[in-house]
Amino acid sequence: MSEKTFMVMLAAAAAIAQTVPPSTPQTKPDTGSISGVVWNAGARTPLADVDAYANRGSSSRQAQATTDSQGRYVLGGLAPGQHRVTASGPSELSRGFGPSRTRLVALAAGQDLASIDFELRLHGQISGRIIDQNSEPVPEIAVFLVAREYSLGALRYVFASMARTDDRGEYVLNRVEPGRAYLVLAQKRRQQLDPISEAPANPRLRKLTPVATYYPGTTSVEGAQPLRPDPGERRERVDIRMLRAPSFCVEGALEAGSGPKSLRFEIADRQPSSGASGNGAMYIASPSGVSGPDGRVRICDLTPGDHQFSVLENPTAAGAYPAFFGRVQVTITDHDVGGITAAAPPRVPVPGEVAWSDTPPDSPDPSNLSIIIQPLTRAGWRGEVQSAKCSIPGRFSFDGMLVDEYSIRINGVPAGAYVKDITYGGRSIRHEPLRVGSAIGEGGLRIILARDGGTVSAKVADKDGNPLGEIGPNADVRVTLQPASID
Repeated sequence: MSEKTFMVMLAAAAAIAQTVPPSTPQTKPDTGSISGVVWNAGARTPLADVDAYANRGSSSRQAQATTDSQGRYVLGGLAPGQHRVTASGPSELSRGFGPSRTRLVALAAGQDLASIDFELRLHGQISGRIIDQNSEPVPEIAVFLVAREYSLGALRYVFASMARTDDRGEYVLNRVEPGRAYLVLAQKRRQQLDPISEAPANPRLRKLTPVATYYPGTTSVEGAQPLRPDPGERRERVDIRMLRAPSFCVEGALEAGSGPKSLRFEIADRQPSSGASGNGAMYIASPSGVSGPDGRVRICDLTPGDHQFSVLENPTAAGAYPAFFGRVQVTITDHDVGGITAAAPPRVPVPGEVAWSDTPPDSPDPSNLSIIIQPLTRAGWRGEVQSAKCSIPGRFSFDGMLVDEYSIRINGVPAGAYVKDITYGGRSIRHEPLRVGSAIGEGGLRIILARDGGTVSAKVADKDGNPLGEIGPNADVRVTLQPASID
């Protein structure tokens, strides 16, 4: 091909390129808005200073606003699609800790959706005084809000909030969730304990100690009067008269590994305890101390009742995961308790397996099951492994767990399947805590899935037939399926 011909072809190609119309730029979908009013559920009055925000399945907020004096909010610049709209109310302590509601909202392109209203049940407040038998104020007393929680086959009493009395014996408990019944407990609570108490050997020579007392004036949790404040209610004059009674001592030795050694110990009432209740959880540090090298302890100023005695390796850093941990139950009646041996065994491995109870599906499920464990009455230590993933079917392992009680939560169950049973050492714990170390021999954890369950569908609507779309743990409408044999 000659040089002339080549130049003509290039010119023709350039002419063709000039005749192609430019590409049309893609237009972004029209954005819309969501607006409404946030109301006080108790008084049906508008709520100001409430955070409202929208997201689309992630933690990042697509838009946010604060309600004005009329309770109104507007969330603008939202792309079409489904949004989670949340209203989070004010709190006495700080923003983000108040009541909240969430709704799923479908927004069309360019739509300005109004009347997405919320009703918030404001937290209540309980206040009063703690006095002694002479009607004198008792300062520096811990006052607890105690929730009653039925979980894992037992009724448990769990701390939900805490305050301390001032020099006038007065206290204020905030964040009282409406709709729940609570007990109020006044208790003398020390943080540091001497490993060897100097209390006299004769109980009659010891000072009387304040007894843990429930409102309105009983030392028994069964005799306590439940309180159920209305939304936003300020319940006042919840006064408790604390009596004093003789105190008792517990003596014994702490052991770990090869024998007695210097160990950290904690002692607290068996109940109430730290842990989860309702939609949250609260963890209170127990009174504690450190024994000498011989492991001997003599702990005094204790009142009658069931106590939980914990022993653990003295950590080198705050919150570090101990290598040894154990618990014993001590019951005090009307005399000192001696001869206690509290051992802290080492961590133990807990192997596990996920299996089908019936014929497995033809093709294995590509997803993984998440097994999440949580200490029942304490917070997890730094470095403590609390989750594992497993194929279906498959095997997993928690390499080192403390000899303690745990709850189990399982996520990622395939569609059409359910958890039929959970066993530990061949024994069902489907409705019990996982008590690590209680299995005989090499028995491990077994999660059994099944596909023979039925399906129940329901539509929830108001009196006019309009669907109710609030979701989440704080929704006004919940659908619950439970055995008919449960009272």
